[in-house]
Amino acid sequence: MFASAVQSIHANDDALANELKSLTRLLIDSEEGLSDASQNIGNAEIAALFRSIAGERNAMAVELQDLIRDQGDEAPVSGTVAGALHRTWLDLRNSISGQDALSILLEADRGENYIRREYEIALNLDWGVAIHGVLSNHYVKVKWAYDRVVRLRDSYAK
Repeated sequence: MFASAVQSIHANDDALANELKSLTRLLIDSEEGLSDASQNIGNAEIAALFRSIAGERNAMAVELQDLIRDQGDEAPVSGTVAGALHRTWLDLRNSISGQDALSILLEADRGENYIRREYEIALNLDWGVAIHGVLSNHYVKVKWAYDRVVRLRDSYAK
């Protein structure tokens, strides 16, 4: 019985470590995507917002990488293959159809909605107080960015 309880604890620790790694990769993807979008959009205000959010995502990723390393694990230093493929697809699409602000904001909205949902899922996991606090702080930033992108998207859709 004791051995199975220990295995269960380690399995839970592994699941939580994997979730932190997944969030880290997602933050790296988000940073790279927003940096690319800031270079492709012809609106200085939106470009500045995207650069600001990208910088914040970098800081958040570094914070999670530090937490992962503090747990004695290896932290991811790159995003996902899916994220890289998506950015390549967007670059190709933008080169063919143009880089209008609404199209870029629609993609940013999709990405921000995805990262927001992933943080909401993560916040329901059984973290320790310190990690839950870090993720809660991240969520506030993610939610603010999501709301800001949605407002911009809606203003351009009119």
